[in-house]
Amino acid sequence: MTAGKMAKAQTLKIGDRVRVVRLPPVWSTPGWHVPRSTREIYRLMISRRRPVRIYEVDFTGAWVHLQVRTKRGRLEHHDLTLDDGCWVKVRRHLHD
Repeated sequence: MTAGKMAKAQTLKIGDRVRVVRLPPVWSTPGWHVPRSTREIYRLMISRRRPVRIYEVDFTGAWVHLQVRTKRGRLEHHDLTLDDGCWVKVRRHLHD
C-alpha cells in the first residue's frame, strides 16, 4: 500500500482507508479547544501507522471507528471525525 495525496474529508467514501499522519492543523488555531483524550487518540493513530477505514461521511467530515487495547487488556472503542490536513488516503498496489 502506498499513501496518496491529502484531500478534503468530504471526498472520501465509505470503505476508503486512510492513515493519520499528523495532528489536524486547525487545532493550532488560537482559542481552539480539543479535549486531551481526543489528542491522545490522534497521537496513538499516528504512532500506530495503521490505516483506518471510513464508516461514515457527512457534512462534518469523514468518520472512523478505532479499537484500541489498553495496557490492562481491555478493548476500547472510539469514533472520531477526521479533520482536513491530518491524514492521507491509502491505496493498494495492483500487481501484474
